[in-house]
Amino acid sequence: MCVRIRVSAHSYVGGDPDAAVGGHDDHEAMFETILLAIDGSSGPDALLAYAQRLAGHYGSGVLVVCIGATSSVSRSIRRQVTQLRSDGVPARLAVVADGRDTAAVIVNLADAWHADLLLVGSEGGAAGSVMAQRLLESSPCPVLAVP
Repeated sequence: MCVRIRVSAHSYVGGDPDAAVGGHDDHEAMFETILLAIDGSSGPDALLAYAQRLAGHYGSGVLVVCIGATSSVSRSIRRQVTQLRSDGVPARLAVVADGRDTAAVIVNLADAWHADLLLVGSEGGAAGSVMAQRLLESSPCPVLAVP
């Protein structure tokens, strides 16, 4: 017996008919809060742009956590956070003093802010990859490490 099933184009994920989704669209609520962790070893411009695209797609708010002294937070990062706000993305900037257990601080902030996604850079030599690995092991939410 052969059964014909009509599937609309909207039922496909990425154009793959084998990855059909249900009848409702949950993607908007998937990542309500994105925590973006930036330190001196990651390319903040690329990470901020990535966070903006994700936030725009999912309707998310972004908490940008910058590791380092308050004076070391570049004007560029502050300007980009302001631009996120201007573009309609709820965004906040938090500065965490360097010298602490940075991964533990980021995990605690992700938990306290009920982050749905932790976005980090994976470059920066050993420091960047070690940090990303520690976050993957201890984060209360999914971690997206961007090269």
